[in-house]
Amino acid sequence: MTQPQEQENRDKLPQNMQAYSCEILQSMQVDIFKIIEETHKKIRSKDILPNDIQKEIAQQITLLQRFQEYILKIYKKNQKKSYNIDNIKYLQLRLNCFKIALDGLFEPPRELMFARKLRYETEYFLNRKLCFGFIKTLFQRATREFSTPTKVLFGLAMAIPIYAIIIPVSLTTSIVLTLMPDIAQIPTYLLIDAAKDKSNVSEGIKKPQVEPTTKAQVQSQLEDALQRISFNLGLLLKNSSLVIMVAFAGAFGSIVSIFIRLDQYKSTDYKESATPILVGFAKPLIGTAFAILVCSMLSSGIITSPLLYSHENSSQKSDENSSQKSSYNSEKQYFLYFTIAFLIGFSERLANDIVKRAEDTISPQDKTQTSAVVHKKTITQENISKALHKDSSMKQISREEVQQAFNTFNYIQESLLAHFQEKDKIEDSTTEQNLVGQSTDIETETEKTTIETIDAEIKNQTT
Repeated sequence: MTQPQEQENRDKLPQNMQAYSCEILQSMQVDIFKIIEETHKKIRSKDILPNDIQKEIAQQITLLQRFQEYILKIYKKNQKKSYNIDNIKYLQLRLNCFKIALDGLFEPPRELMFARKLRYETEYFLNRKLCFGFIKTLFQRATREFSTPTKVLFGLAMAIPIYAIIIPVSLTTSIVLTLMPDIAQIPTYLLIDAAKDKSNVSEGIKKPQVEPTTKAQVQSQLEDALQRISFNLGLLLKNSSLVIMVAFAGAFGSIVSIFIRLDQYKSTDYKESATPILVGFAKPLIGTAFAILVCSMLSSGIITSPLLYSHENSSQKSDENSSQKSSYNSEKQYFLYFTIAFLIGFSERLANDIVKRAEDTISPQDKTQTSAVVHKKTITQENISKALHKDSSMKQISREEVQQAFNTFNYIQESLLAHFQEKDKIEDSTTEQNLVGQSTDIETETEKTTIETIDAEIKNQTT
């Protein structure tokens, strides 16, 4: 472009660019009010609109209000400092897209997908103007445009860096907080020791025999503090390494489970849904939590396993024989917990079964219903012994008499059973529930009668 043409274009531009941009922004605000009024009239003129069309119109108007708020911000900025005229023209283009989308929704054939795509692009444009808006844009694009297996992998990709940072940082923080009381005592001991040395040098006089003893005590306290720190640090590092290994094993099992079950997420029900992303994001966390919980319950003894018993027995034998196998046993323990944690992360059903088992162990339920039914139907030896010793004035009963009472009871029970069988054959019209109710009532009565008959026979024999 030659210099005269550039000069001509500059002359065509308004002298005050700031006023020109303000006029454009004001005209855009007026156009937005007109679009909303026209949309309201079209809705009132239509008798019936499909539900998906109504939903899209509402979303278009909501986004149009966001667009108007953004124009007001630009207008305020333009009053203080001239805004780029190209950006303002781009806003005009976006406003025209709103008009085209709304017209396509009212006039047949209704272009729903076309209007939706235009709305998406305008929404992404407004998100980019926000703080951390690119994250929202990325999440919305993944929800709307990615396939369902890709959504699951996207959520998994978001989760892995977070878990890789949170788990070690949290364990490191816990270690530091645990060792903080012992670490805080070290500067105190060092200051006391330095102060005593300084006083000895400044005075230049030999101290009595008590002073070296005090210095030796300070040094011994310092050494004790360092030994406690080293011991606690070694113990915490050992436990922390085991927890980290269990956590990553549970997360790894969940990740493998996600990859194997990707075919289950190919349903069209998950289209434009954020559920697969949340599944991919949260499933490793669930596997990690269950793995740590189950391994903690195994270590504490809330639930038991034959593998742990065999491992403990082998470790005790190795301590008796030689200390060279201790490293092998520690490796075996790590591999055992890694396998359990991986299976817990891989299978949610296994985790639920183990947690249910732990619940039954901690708070056992009342299981006396079945025992009550059995107690109603049978009379145990304890019941008969109570009946035999019911009267405190009764004389000593021989073993033969007790055996005779048992035989009498067995004869009565067999006769009752035969009677019930004959009764079942005759009364076919009665229902099963009535039979159960009658049998339980008769059986409870027979208990009383049998005990009374046994008491009567024993009294007769004793008298």
